[in-house]
Amino acid sequence: MDTQMWVITHKNYPGISDDLYRTLHVGRALSQDLGYTGDDTGDNISLKNRNYCELTGLYWLWKNNQCDIIGVCHYRRFFLEKGRMLTKEYIEKTLNDYDIIVPTCGMVKEENVRKQYAANHYEEDFDICRDVISEKYPEYVEAFDIMAESKLLNFCNMIITRKNIFDDYCKWLFDVLFEVEKRVDISDRDDYQKRIFGFLSERLIKVWLIKNEYKVKEQNVKMMDLDELDKKSSLNNAIRNVYQKITAGILKKYLSPTVQSEKINQSVCSDGRIPVWTYWWDGEEQSPEAVKKCIKSIRDNIDSNKYKLHVITLADCQQYVTFSNIIIDKVNSGKIDLDILAQRLSMELLYRYGGVWISPECFAADERVNDFIDSGEFVSLKHEGICDKSFLKGPAGFPLFGFVMELIDTYFSFKDDLLSQDMTDEFINIACEHMDYVRNDVDKCPDNNKNCEFFKENADRVYREEIWDDVVKDTWLYKLQSDRQYKQKNIIDKDTFYGKIICR
Repeated sequence: MDTQMWVITHKNYPGISDDLYRTLHVGRALSQDLGYTGDDTGDNISLKNRNYCELTGLYWLWKNNQCDIIGVCHYRRFFLEKGRMLTKEYIEKTLNDYDIIVPTCGMVKEENVRKQYAANHYEEDFDICRDVISEKYPEYVEAFDIMAESKLLNFCNMIITRKNIFDDYCKWLFDVLFEVEKRVDISDRDDYQKRIFGFLSERLIKVWLIKNEYKVKEQNVKMMDLDELDKKSSLNNAIRNVYQKITAGILKKYLSPTVQSEKINQSVCSDGRIPVWTYWWDGEEQSPEAVKKCIKSIRDNIDSNKYKLHVITLADCQQYVTFSNIIIDKVNSGKIDLDILAQRLSMELLYRYGGVWISPECFAADERVNDFIDSGEFVSLKHEGICDKSFLKGPAGFPLFGFVMELIDTYFSFKDDLLSQDMTDEFINIACEHMDYVRNDVDKCPDNNKNCEFFKENADRVYREEIWDDVVKDTWLYKLQSDRQYKQKNIIDKDTFYGKIICR
């Protein structure tokens, strides 16, 4: 099958070694040739790039390129699966079950998409676009209004789908935009606001998806600087090289049936309750306000008849775990920071005793935490198919925990510097790649808590009940930042989301 991913760019970037990814220079008719395939050949609108942005690339691919499956990403924005760029195999397998892959929906800060557009661009453009649709495609008006009143958008003008669907979308999209272009005067606008058609298309793709009722797969997108891609690739290679050195013996051990069935029965709850683990190295009373709120939320919402909360400190941690002298020495010398030590702590606690690990920066909004814990033998905070080490549950002796624990120990036995703060995540990915029985357990855990980072952007905004009601429908666990000073009231003494929800 001819599957192509096109990287849209207007400047040089490090490039991607995978043959799946091809580069398209957009707006080449207006700039110096970069040596890539350009959008100024054949049937094209390259000269419109300053107003249409990456859409001149979509137009060129529609008119001049033939393949079975086509995808569009940007030189600094890429679709990711489990932290890695999409492969040909992943794309083709996904499109056996879905019609289209688009970026994961983002939530606008304003009341709805219409108000968000009005706050950032020219509202009359939005209305003209609706007028055009009502005249040329009246069957799409209802979908347009649904989009306008929602709070969710698929940004970036990125898409992966079969070429026939892509062609249908482009035919409709450009017919609408070319008519809008005839009705607006942008001559007096600044360069940013002249990018009107790129802005409108980020809204129109939602309209098209709603109207046609396609089965849509939302995929994580990460933005990277021009040189970050190269750095990330080098970093991943470095981690992998280290992994190759330290893992052979450890992996062999954890692939054995003996380890797979091993159970470690070292209960810390004599009354039979399941341990729930968190930590703050200086003790709960010395923790920042946000951490106090998070720990309290866990204590208030877990079923105390079934679970027992343990708040581990630096002073008492070795009552529960056994750090090697190497680990202790490197912590004392500053070569291992306390965040990494906490990750190491979580793995040994879970491996020795089982139970639940919850980061002290996780806020449990309600008692759904109990249903979540009970939902499977292995449970994780999980989004876009990626396990999040902030919340993990598993039985004592679960090989994933022992494997990662031993990898961390072995890594620091000969390395002083940390290659990445995401080292633990990488080790979890390695376990899933090589141990089928671990991957099967991980795959059983569905994506969940999709709005877990709601407070990252919205904590200090004025609380609105209708927004919170929508957010909390499928999310009960939220991430806070221990080093952030959150506002409980805004300037005119109205409750913020943090004040209303976290401080209630």
